[in-house]
Amino acid sequence: MLITTKNIILLFDESGTPDFTSDPNDRYFFGVSLTYDESYEVELFSGIDSLVKLSVKKSLKNNNISNEKAITICRELSKYNINIEACYIDLKNVKLISIIKNYYDLNETVRTDVRLRKDPEIRERKVPQIIHSQILSFCFMECIFKLLKSDNILYNVYPFIDDWSIPRKSIELYLSDRTESIQELVNEAIVNLNKVGFITINRIKLLKKNVDEITTKRKKFIDVVTSLVTRNHRTNSDVTGKDPTMYLLNNLHLKDSTNELSNIINKLYIKFKKVYEERKLQI
Repeated sequence: MLITTKNIILLFDESGTPDFTSDPNDRYFFGVSLTYDESYEVELFSGIDSLVKLSVKKSLKNNNISNEKAITICRELSKYNINIEACYIDLKNVKLISIIKNYYDLNETVRTDVRLRKDPEIRERKVPQIIHSQILSFCFMECIFKLLKSDNILYNVYPFIDDWSIPRKSIELYLSDRTESIQELVNEAIVNLNKVGFITINRIKLLKKNVDEITTKRKKFIDVVTSLVTRNHRTNSDVTGKDPTMYLLNNLHLKDSTNELSNIINKLYIKFKKVYEERKLQI
């Protein structure tokens, strides 16, 4: 039997500020990703266009969506073959704050040491970048694990992420590095799960408005979905009533990743510290 390769669109967005010094009311940071078959995109966007205003200049997002409208959109989206994977972290979690602070401080120590000895251009890796990169990986891999449940694993994944505050000079390097690291995680997952097949992660691209029509619609779509998923968690929201995402249960998987992030960063800290100390002894 001939197995054809499926092209999968993966969209990612975030909500909140991934640091511990921003608005004290901004408690959670969310990552939201969704996937669908590229061949399904025309049907999907045609079906939801008028409801979520994909073709209208002004985006429909956050508090611009009434509770009644949110429920209507969720009910409609539940009819379509899309998968939504979302996670969040608690920015007030004391353990998480302590672990990331230790990791950040170690990064700064190493950066200062290397800069003084070898590379004066080496840049700071800020807390938001540490958190954002991990949440991005979490959401991407949840989508990949869903694909790995199928019998025939042969996919080309085309990822698009929100135009987050990546330093302008580092955009190309960041996107390349993230693509390579996600591909490595995917390859490991296929081996660890004893799966046969291959998933190719194409180079990550940024979702920007007014680049072309389809990119603009993709950005508006993930903006709407992110607004719905994070709706009842936004502390500055004037939203009241039931959580509309209860109507998305067939499409949505939402989890608290606070402990998972703490454990991963702590492992990175231990590994990084050991390598740094060993290299110091060799100098």
